[in-house]
Amino acid sequence: MPAERRWDQREYRIVESASHKNNARTVIIETTTPVTSVPPHYHSRFSETFELINGSVSVHNGPADTSELAFKSTLTPLEPGKPMTVPLG
Repeated sequence: MPAERRWDQREYRIVESASHKNNARTVIIETTTPVTSVPPHYHSRFSETFELINGSVSVHNGPADTSELAFKSTLTPLEPGKPMTVPLG
């Protein structure tokens, strides 16, 4: 993975919490600085839906145990207002 990965420069705001909505969903607004990224990971207990408000971001949507080449091939750029759901696992 690229050495420039930075994931410590993010700001979160919880808009809706699953603990108050019968575990239905949690909604988080996240603001990031340019070049911010999160190390590849997956969730085994929930899916994750992304909706870009503005700017640009790409999301990995593939198996968790992939090579770097396979990882790059599964990066999907998001478009503002068009949600994308990554299934659990």
